[in-house]
Amino acid sequence: MRIWYSLIWMCFALISIAATQSPVSGQWSVPRTSEGHPDLQGNWTNVTITPFQRREGREPVFTWEEVAELEGREADIRVRTSQASDPDRAPPEIRSDPGGYNYIYIDRGTQVAIV
Repeated sequence: MRIWYSLIWMCFALISIAATQSPVSGQWSVPRTSEGHPDLQGNWTNVTITPFQRREGREPVFTWEEVAELEGREADIRVRTSQASDPDRAPPEIRSDPGGYNYIYIDRGTQVAIV
């Protein structure tokens, strides 16, 4: 009796899979916004230190001096945070906020995106 139930469920699963086949690749088209442009919304990665929004009063693009400053600041942060810890230091104070992720878990990039 158990074999029959298993067989029935297997047939049901196979029929379900066959009924939900993906469309043929020729039927797919690029999603577009209401203006007709390609829809690039969603999640993506651009491992970079370029901010997503300009601060108020900034020009639309960075100057080469600003790029050098941003990349230099990031290099300084990486050097400072990769120093060996003092093994004789006191333990950190206990607080309610545990802080954020360590830099080992976050890939911020090292350069400004150049277009």
